[in-house]
Amino acid sequence: MKRRVIINRAARLFFQRRLKSSSATAADVCVIGGGIIGVWAACKAAEKGASVILTEQFARCHELGSSHGDGRIWRKAYEEDVYVDMMEQSLVAWNELSKDLLRTTGMLCLEDAEKARASDSMICGLSHLFERRKLAYQIFENGAGVRSQFPKSYGQLPDDIAAIYLEEAGVLFATPALKQTWTLAENLGVQVFEHTPINSITSLTSNGGYRVHASQDFTIDCASIILACGAWLSQIAMRCFDIDIPTRVTAELVSYHKASPALSVDNKMPVFSARLDNGLGPHGYYGIPKIAHGGFKLSAHHAGELLHRTNSSLLQIRHPDQKINDITEIRNQTLSKDAANDILASNQRFLRRIFPNLVQPEPLSTQRCLYTATPDHDYLIGHLLPPVTVSSSVITAGGGSGHAFKNAPAIGDAAACLALGLNPPFDVSQFSPLRNTLITARNKLEVPTALKCK
Repeated sequence: MKRRVIINRAARLFFQRRLKSSSATAADVCVIGGGIIGVWAACKAAEKGASVILTEQFARCHELGSSHGDGRIWRKAYEEDVYVDMMEQSLVAWNELSKDLLRTTGMLCLEDAEKARASDSMICGLSHLFERRKLAYQIFENGAGVRSQFPKSYGQLPDDIAAIYLEEAGVLFATPALKQTWTLAENLGVQVFEHTPINSITSLTSNGGYRVHASQDFTIDCASIILACGAWLSQIAMRCFDIDIPTRVTAELVSYHKASPALSVDNKMPVFSARLDNGLGPHGYYGIPKIAHGGFKLSAHHAGELLHRTNSSLLQIRHPDQKINDITEIRNQTLSKDAANDILASNQRFLRRIFPNLVQPEPLSTQRCLYTATPDHDYLIGHLLPPVTVSSSVITAGGGSGHAFKNAPAIGDAAACLALGLNPPFDVSQFSPLRNTLITARNKLEVPTALKCK
């Protein structure tokens, strides 16, 4: 490893000397996209000694993507070890950033009791991993056990629901986490350019390096690029590199509801995911107890309206001088009234079944966000192009909306390592943007109906 780092430093010094002769702004790494993954990628690259530029097409901490909101679930409830490894790495980073960003509540994963008895059930898959990782858990074969264990928050769960409980899970406060990560990036010396959409990217020479064109009079020269632009990732990959990454961009809707005081983070109500039929897709629901002055948060998972990358006004790259006057109007354009009503109706059916008399079915408010998912729901972490040199490459970081926010420090670290020619802290082969499952799905964009817990 030491020898490789020395080689990488020499390569970066070569780029720095060459880039300084250019009129463009220059850095070792240019991160495109200022959502939670992009900012963590910038932080991790800077921590490794690289000079870093971070561009964001809107203002920092905007509400037009996937990184805003009151809370996200953090959990070790996965069926694959690599995700638990990433969660453990990310928990260290979140706690180093601030002790106030995480709250441990535990988590209940719900499933129809009859389906839970099968050897391929979600509960069975999770229990195998929990045993392997020596994580404390408890299985409830029906609703009676859950009601007895959690009488205040799940005291009306019907008998035909089974569950598995994991202690190591809870809530990550999203917007505060994003703001503090931005602060960390600037403290580490990352150069930040907001309101800077990317128009094109060109290669500098056959020896490596790239020129990022933001506008006619602003370009960035860099050795490596990290594409962490969320819902815009596939668009930029196609526009700039003529590579089609089949992601499914949807406009999701979450609803907030008035609930019993017991259903709050302060009272340590377990967060939950529910592998139950939502009438809209195979992914069920997830929920987060009330945070501060908000409401009980619920969403039919991956049930949002599909957006077409080329037709949605929200996904168009904007000139930096073009102002966004009405964010609400832009967001409303991404979800039709019929689609929103279908999701709200699904949420209400769930509440009447699982939390009767504890949560009011009619929402207090709703919030929209963009989901960017791959067909197999694995992340996109890897080389988009064969690396020109050990320290000159284009790296993707994203593609995991719905279960990526909590793992952003690990995703960002892996992307930073790849951009600098270092070994990532975990095996990223299953996350390659050029993996077989993406090649076969390139022109389909369907989401599989049977997925492991992701």
